[in-house]
Amino acid sequence: MQDTDAIRARLDAVDFLINNPSFEQTFGTLSGLPDLERLISRVHAGACTVPNFLKVLKAFEKIYTTVQELRQLLNETPAVLLKELLDSLPDTEKLLQNLQDMFTLNDDRRELLPLEGKDESYDMALEEENEAEKALRAELKAAKKLLK
Repeated sequence: MQDTDAIRARLDAVDFLINNPSFEQTFGTLSGLPDLERLISRVHAGACTVPNFLKVLKAFEKIYTTVQELRQLLNETPAVLLKELLDSLPDTEKLLQNLQDMFTLNDDRRELLPLEGKDESYDMALEEENEAEKALRAELKAAKKLLK
């Protein structure tokens, strides 16, 4: 490494980490996360149970909250390298909120129930189901009339 600015940036980051144990403590709150790699692969495969899906959501909420806390700690520091590292992380707030707004849990918390108006494909399927039920009721009415 011959770039003095890069060397200074690394030294600033190391200095910040050494002199701010609260950063390490905040970062340490992520230690209890579930195996997200395994759980996310199950989500993508469509083989994830509701409790595991909820674990994934909770884990990403925890990650988001922790990253926000770490950003607050880095607000007034010359450790530009650490700021750039946190800024490179994707912002998951909107995605998490969107996912949470799309579903509700049933009473025994074992089933995610989609909410109308939140997912276009669900709304289309619901509309098709309603139309099919309406057509079947009309057929039933006509069959009852015929059998009288």
